[in-house]
Amino acid sequence: MFRWRATQAASGREAIERLRTASRPFDILLLDRHMPEMDGLKMLQVAAGEPTITVPPVVLMIYTGDGGDLRRHDGGIHVAQVITKPIIPSTLLDAVIRVRAGKAPPRHNTGISGRLRGARLLVVDDNEINRQLALTILRRAGARVEAVNSGEAAVETLRQGTAFDAVLMDVQMPGMNGYEATKAIRNLPGVDTLRSSP
Repeated sequence: MFRWRATQAASGREAIERLRTASRPFDILLLDRHMPEMDGLKMLQVAAGEPTITVPPVVLMIYTGDGGDLRRHDGGIHVAQVITKPIIPSTLLDAVIRVRAGKAPPRHNTGISGRLRGARLLVVDDNEINRQLALTILRRAGARVEAVNSGEAAVETLRQGTAFDAVLMDVQMPGMNGYEATKAIRNLPGVDTLRSSP
């Protein structure tokens, strides 16, 4: 996408081997905080302890809420920038540019932090991965978010009087699809100003 020359590794141990055998030092290490067997921080500690390895500036990818744990472990192990998953291309590009330019980065660069602060949203999707992705992105943006897995559950949630600023609705769902659920919600009392986005 950005025309970078990249080398990939599937684990912390493989990443250490890539660093060890590189013909020249890498400019940046894009590293996942959570990996099986050896996580990102442990991998950095091991790599930093080998005199033959040059550890490049690290862009560390974390989940929301990992910050406290990171602050207890990141001293002296070359973490230059922290970005929160799921990764947005523009956020990754900004992080790399900042590291390459040597600028002092914000501690956690989430790209969309605070843009929806105070908004109350309902996510409706029968796919668990889609729901979790939406929850992560919207909460990073500052919204208060609830999620349900069907059109029927969305209608029942609104029928109980829970107030939302907007509903983000999947169109294709088993049982009551997004269009049917939206129509049913529109017919509920007290939701005249609710915005629904199929």
